Amino acid sequence: MQTSVEEIENLLLKSKVEKAIDLLLKSTKSENLDDLHDDVFMQSSAFYANEEKRIEQSISLVDYNLQDQIIKRNLRNILRLYQKHRQVIENDLLRRAELEKTDLQKQISTLTAKLTKTQADSSKNQEIQTLQAKIGKLESQINALNAEKEGFAKKLGELNRNLETERLEKRNLLEKIKILEGQKNIFTDQIFDIQGIKFKMIFVKGGTFMMGDNEWENTKPIHEVSLDSFWIAQTQCTQELWQAVMGDNKSHFKGAKLPVEMVSWNNCQEFIKKLNVLTKKTFSLPSEAQWEYAARGGNQSKGYKFAGSDNIEEVAWYKDNSENKTHEVGTLNANELLIYDMSGNVWEWCLDYYDENFYKTKTQINNSYNNKKNERIVLRGGSWHSNSNSRVAYRGSGDPSGRNGRIGFRLVLGL
Repeated sequence: MQTSVEEIENLLLKSKVEKAIDLLLKSTKSENLDDLHDDVFMQSSAFYANEEKRIEQSISLVDYNLQDQIIKRNLRNILRLYQKHRQVIENDLLRRAELEKTDLQKQISTLTAKLTKTQADSSKNQEIQTLQAKIGKLESQINALNAEKEGFAKKLGELNRNLETERLEKRNLLEKIKILEGQKNIFTDQIFDIQGIKFKMIFVKGGTFMMGDNEWENTKPIHEVSLDSFWIAQTQCTQELWQAVMGDNKSHFKGAKLPVEMVSWNNCQEFIKKLNVLTKKTFSLPSEAQWEYAARGGNQSKGYKFAGSDNIEEVAWYKDNSENKTHEVGTLNANELLIYDMSGNVWEWCLDYYDENFYKTKTQINNSYNNKKNERIVLRGGSWHSNSNSRVAYRGSGDPSGRNGRIGFRLVLGL
């Protein structure tokens, strides 16, 4: 049955390109139909170009939505959804390309068969040349399609590599954020609660400072000391905290917020041992270097003689203003690190054994203390009964079993 030129033209006018092609291929050879052949393929090419543009816009839209929707908490789910959607698009494009390629190959096979048949008749050389030209045109289309397919595959490969790189970068960033979030509270002040009694530990960033003073023989020479970061109690240990941990209070001056006194160095070790069981931490007395570094204001030091000021009246309960008694902790001005009473109120036990020549033999100290046992322990800070002894560099000492109403302590916690 012959297919009319009018029928194919109507299909083209209605943009039914694919159906027009099918009718053309099924029809018998006709000079008029042959004239329409190029028009059909021209509109077919435009049709597929529009399809390709639509697919590219779809791919671009998917990529935009991915970038717009990436957030930290659902990153992995969005990546998987994007990759799945992109794979569907890729498979569809490749399938279409393969179908078109197969169709063109079938046309080549048909034309090749016609060519072989025609070659037997030398009178049909013109038809052979026409068929060869058509075969060459179809082969060029196949080559162009293959090149386009390779280009698309290359772009997909590049996109995959970029997505993998981005995924790794995002994962590394999320891991860093997770680590930082887990550590954000490490280097800040800490508050502890023992049976309802709260006390604050001030974070002291490590650093290097000049320790000692040329004012007294046992503080010479001034020497460089380096320390790691640590926490130190904002106030001297109060009687209420001692009571909460030890269950008793032997202080001479009674008051919940007053510093505990009448405690020996040995008593302090017992207190710390019980406190560590309760908190599952490793509290201790400060080393002499830690105590002086914190009293001077750490890396924010302004070089004051007393802990927070050159005017003792502002920061210390001492002989001239104490009325011969202790006072509630934290009632005068703090030093540069917001630590109270490191000058005056009560002497503070340190971790070190006392050696008046220690600075002369240890001119450089890095996180160390004097652990060479002898009969006395370092005391620092002065008390309500002191005067110039309340300066940050002054070194005192006491018997580790000795107790009186002028000696207390404060806590330290290492990293």
